[in-house]
Amino acid sequence: LNNKFRDLLQPPSEVPVSHELHRDGEGNVWVSNIVGVEVKCADDFLRVADICRGRQSLVSSKGKYIIPFRESEAYLSRGCVVHPDAHVVLTAQLDIDNQSVPGGSNVLSRLTFVHLAPGSAVATQATLTGVGDVLENLAAGNSFIPYRHAKLTRMLEPSLPRGNVDIGMILSVSTSSEDVIE
Repeated sequence: LNNKFRDLLQPPSEVPVSHELHRDGEGNVWVSNIVGVEVKCADDFLRVADICRGRQSLVSSKGKYIIPFRESEAYLSRGCVVHPDAHVVLTAQLDIDNQSVPGGSNVLSRLTFVHLAPGSAVATQATLTGVGDVLENLAAGNSFIPYRHAKLTRMLEPSLPRGNVDIGMILSVSTSSEDVIE
């Protein structure tokens, strides 16, 4: 929201936690001060998803931005709605222990889910244009890839193809004539 991050796994607090994008020399990208959760089964994943769903940003009927401090159902029953401009990004990473390096692990696979908010067509279009620019440059084999043009493309950088990897993209797009502008 407003190009800022909020960790949906961190319990809400009166003092906002700062989350910044970082990149190391090996090309790994991460967001600072986020909660990582080890998920061992589908039930763990669903539990984490439920926690996040309950902490999504809301907007009151008067247009006030709300971070829920209790179950979101209490807010929704009073006319609040999920904030229409808040994108959601979830990354699931499969690590394998690397016994050759003390305390080390290798990333075997990474799956990133992105839900682009439907509220701001301009912001959503700019985000999609940034992703399109990155994919176009990767496909053309260009040496410069414009990852830094959008926070989302910076976050997706480790998941996008480099070398001999496979990538799959699933889009869920409305075919309604009302949504053509988006």
